[in-house]
Amino acid sequence: MKLYEELDQNLKSLNEKNYLDEKDKKEIFNRLSNMIAEDARPHRTFQWKYYFSLTAASLLLVLLFLPSVMNKEIAEEKAPSAEKSYPDETRELKTADITTDFKLTEMEYIAYAKLKEDLNEAHIKGLKPVSIAKIYVQANLDEELEVVYELYTDRTDVHIIPKEEFFENKNRSTKEQLLEIFDGIQKGTFIEEDGGTGHITYTRTSGEPGHFSMIKDEDGIWNVSFMPIQ
Repeated sequence: MKLYEELDQNLKSLNEKNYLDEKDKKEIFNRLSNMIAEDARPHRTFQWKYYFSLTAASLLLVLLFLPSVMNKEIAEEKAPSAEKSYPDETRELKTADITTDFKLTEMEYIAYAKLKEDLNEAHIKGLKPVSIAKIYVQANLDEELEVVYELYTDRTDVHIIPKEEFFENKNRSTKEQLLEIFDGIQKGTFIEEDGGTGHITYTRTSGEPGHFSMIKDEDGIWNVSFMPIQ
């Protein structure tokens, strides 16, 4: 009867606690261990007490540690998810026999990634003209035509190409040709002109000078001219 009474008291004690600290856990564990050792005698008439003690002890241990596991799972579910992040585009482009160090900075790549998501040029507002030109080159290399067109100027007082005509054009430059034309623009210098226009001067890999035209739109964002390298 002593075994039943002690088990009953342990269960009631456990049920009354909403939270068990390490001291409570050790105390219950020691009491269970002593009870099992006391009743685990080799007499056949008492074997059922031994097995009953083991079962009760297992049940108590489950009840003892289950709240800790459940609290941990609940905490993990409530933990805020990490904000969406974009990797820094640092790979070196290698196409055919052309090796280039052209790459976007972390800020440029984040703007480019967001631009691909919703085609909202507000993501490039505040970027310098050279950075916008680099995003334009990267979009061409990746064949992201929607992004390419979004980066063109939308001013009506300059030459424009309708979107349908732009997408119908099948005579597009290869990656090798793009790198041959634009590699070096990342080290270029922007020169602003009158009338909200400007151009980037740079030196291509071949050693030839490069000229890249840009236009400031009414929203104050620098965009690419429809004929940037003429």
